Amino acid sequence: RPCVEMPSHVTARRLAPAVVILAATLPYLPTLNDYFIQDDFGVVGLLASKSASYFPRWFVVPWMENIWEYTPDELRPFVALTYQVAAQWNPGSPVPQHLVNIALHAGNALLVLGIATRVAGLSPASAVVAAVAFAVLPMQTESVAWVTGRVDSMPAFFYLAAFLLYCRWRLEQRGALYVLSLAACFTALFSKQ
Repeated sequence: RPCVEMPSHVTARRLAPAVVILAATLPYLPTLNDYFIQDDFGVVGLLASKSASYFPRWFVVPWMENIWEYTPDELRPFVALTYQVAAQWNPGSPVPQHLVNIALHAGNALLVLGIATRVAGLSPASAVVAAVAFAVLPMQTESVAWVTGRVDSMPAFFYLAAFLLYCRWRLEQRGALYVLSLAACFTALFSKQ
């Protein structure tokens, strides 16, 4: 068989997500074995103790109880759900919680890549630079390294997704993209008010 060579722009488009994922995950892999710190203990302990049927209540009552001597007026049902789900593997282990945070950070970087290419119209190389810069230079490393930092990474993920989906809807006029954009925005709003 003759060897068919792929055009360089196709190779770059396929390689770009891998580069971005590596840039987003490699710096944070050492945090997998980090134990719970600061608020992590109270948040994970409280949410791991709740049954799955508790989820709908978090849309109308604060997600935290009196673990800090007061109850913050915060509705974050989707974030609470991620702590519950990750705790199913082992509530005493921070590893599943850290994996969720790293995955969200990588997802955010991939969304930046998508926005840079599809919305801003950057070349694949420029889009990768933008996404890698986002991945390795976060505003706060705590958003990824601390288990409770998820309250920043998760709404960012859904806001970025809502924006990208909305822009794609404007370009492609496919109704499903608009509905997905609304769903992502709703999830972002109930991840951090």
